[in-house]
Amino acid sequence: MIDKIDFIKSLESAREYWSDKTKSELVSLLGKDIARMKDFDQNNPHHCFDLFVHSLTAVDNIENRENYLLLVSAFFHDIGKPKVARKKNDRLVFYGHALKSADIIKKILEGMSFSSEDIEQILFYVTHHDDFISYILPEEACGN
Repeated sequence: MIDKIDFIKSLESAREYWSDKTKSELVSLLGKDIARMKDFDQNNPHHCFDLFVHSLTAVDNIENRENYLLLVSAFFHDIGKPKVARKKNDRLVFYGHALKSADIIKKILEGMSFSSEDIEQILFYVTHHDDFISYILPEEACGN
């Protein structure tokens, strides 16, 4: 498993560091749940990228680069989606993915020796990352 310092450093330019990793490399660095994200088609009009690239893009678009807890949270925020994905009206929905993501990453973060305070903050960010999304704008599908 990648250590905490190297992981945080990798988030300085997440897409550059992570996007060319194979699934087997991802398994050895961060586990099977991260590997499931690679090439996972979200089949949802609000997501242009596969799940892994979506998360890397989220990391790279965080303006507050000094707050590594936000970067880590963005990297892992949707890791639970493959486990909760359900088909609805010819697309995927991911009800409960934030809580599932928090459950999955707790062990990963402990394995990288994040402090309990850091883990608590990251889990808060991940658990609440969708709290203020508006579901009223279907015309704002990805690419529109």
